[in-house]
Amino acid sequence: FFFKQKTAYEISACLVGSEMCIRDRFMVFSSLYPYIFVISLFLVSVLKKTSRELLMLLMLLAQNVTCTILKHSISLDRPEGACSASKGFPSCHSSFSSSLIMWLLFELMLITKDTYFKKHKLYYPVTYFTVIVLGFTGISRYYLLYHDEQQIIVGFLLGVVIATFFFMALKFEVNKKHETHWFYMPNICERFRICLLYTSP
Repeated sequence: FFFKQKTAYEISACLVGSEMCIRDRFMVFSSLYPYIFVISLFLVSVLKKTSRELLMLLMLLAQNVTCTILKHSISLDRPEGACSASKGFPSCHSSFSSSLIMWLLFELMLITKDTYFKKHKLYYPVTYFTVIVLGFTGISRYYLLYHDEQQIIVGFLLGVVIATFFFMALKFEVNKKHETHWFYMPNICERFRICLLYTSP
């Protein structure tokens, strides 16, 4: 019952302050959070000029391009009653959430604590909050009647594969250079021809 699908009209008509309404609002927020995160990540990338954020954006761009190409190639419709008329297979929201979750989990598990971005006081709170919210993004797309289960599961698996490939390729490159600090060095940007401005200050 918790994940019973709802139309946009049912969401907008929920009783403000009720338990049902709080749940509905959270599902809407979870569905919109990928957009909030990308905008925030872009702003941080511009302001801090470090390559970690830019590499994350490139991974998310690769995920979105791959998902969009598959969506238009396979050309399967969304569930009946969905608010969007675009194609729905696979779910790009689900792909986005799983790819970013995998990236953040890899950071938590594989990158040493003395890396510069892990020393920031907001790193762990923001990371845990993002993982929790994004964990509901795929569910929210089903709950809000934008996708069916198959579209969400395939999108989830797609995101896992893309993030794993991208992150491990980067890890291999860093280890080959015998570097100790991830994403904080000009040679990574030069190697991938990203942007010489987005390096350590």
